[in-house]
Amino acid sequence: MSRGEQRSRRGKQISTETSEVSDAYQQRMVDIQDSLRSITGKLDNIGTLQQSVTTLQQDLWDEDGLDERIKYIGQQNEDSREDIDALKSENSFLRKEMQVMKSIIINLDRRVTQQENEIVDLRGRSMRDNILIHNLKEEENENLDTKVIGLIKAHMNLDVEFIRIHRNGPKHPGNPKPRIITGKLKNYNDKEHILQVMRQLREDKNSSLPFYITPQTPQQVHENKKKLQDLNYKYRTDKVMTKITGNKLVFPNGNVYRDKVQEPRAEDLLTMKEEEVKKLEDITVYATESVSEGGNSFKAIASQVSSYAQVRNFYRRVLRDPEYASANHNILVYRFTGSEGLVHDGYQDNGEYGAGRRILKELCDQNVSNAVVIVSRINGKHLGPRRFQIMKDIATSAAEML
Repeated sequence: MSRGEQRSRRGKQISTETSEVSDAYQQRMVDIQDSLRSITGKLDNIGTLQQSVTTLQQDLWDEDGLDERIKYIGQQNEDSREDIDALKSENSFLRKEMQVMKSIIINLDRRVTQQENEIVDLRGRSMRDNILIHNLKEEENENLDTKVIGLIKAHMNLDVEFIRIHRNGPKHPGNPKPRIITGKLKNYNDKEHILQVMRQLREDKNSSLPFYITPQTPQQVHENKKKLQDLNYKYRTDKVMTKITGNKLVFPNGNVYRDKVQEPRAEDLLTMKEEEVKKLEDITVYATESVSEGGNSFKAIASQVSSYAQVRNFYRRVLRDPEYASANHNILVYRFTGSEGLVHDGYQDNGEYGAGRRILKELCDQNVSNAVVIVSRINGKHLGPRRFQIMKDIATSAAEML
């Protein structure tokens, strides 16, 4: 090959290599530009991120930022914890105080019961020599000492002396019934003789005594005696030969009668468990509207029963209700037919002596059965026998709701 041909081939080769280098350079420049644009975009993104970070920092650390809010919430939580701890401590203190109050009330209730029994006993002792003279016609300017001593001598052939004698209470115009006379005898043996002759005369159908005499006893003792007499008659009718000994009803085997439904004491009501209270609250009751007269307020509440246990639960349920617990008297009366087919009834006067006996008779007359009623009374002015009629009426109304 000639030298000219060699140069020509060498020139072409160099030209081709130069062209390839140029193409590679251009491609590299393009790649560099793309990288620069990518870097520029990333730098822009970094700027945006920096701005976001700055904004987040402001949200976190500025005066009203998230950090301050978290601190505030943390402080509130701490305060709430302190309040909860204080409430727990206060609740614990109040529970202890409540237990103390319950204990005091239970103790006071026991002492009041004891004092009431002592008062009844003292009244009985003070009336030991007293007699009551009933149905003796009143006269103007009468001298009871001379008049009664003469009548006792004439009809009983007894010589007696009085320390004092008087009619009870003021005379009411329009009331023809003579007031009862209370006489305190000088000698206790005279009282025993009078009562013995009185029993004989009452058994004598030919006797025409213009008066009758009974011993004076506290009202509570008098009503308890009547209750025992009614029970004694009822048992003897059923061929159970009970007898009254003092203030007790004694069975032939020597056992003493005891009411199956006793008046709940403060201890019974204040020491109940929560589940027991809930069961009482489930008892369905029916109450009348209040009846007011002379400042007195009467109300009756009733429920259906078929056992002594249900009567006792109803009694406790009502006496746990503040509306009834605050009343002066809550007279309980019940009457139901047991599973053995026998009729059971009874009452508790709760200080309103004579009320339970009268209400029970009214329920019997109205053929009310399987019912328990409590008549509540808040005292006002003295109503006399009128109060018993109101009680009978609202007791019947309550029983009719069942």
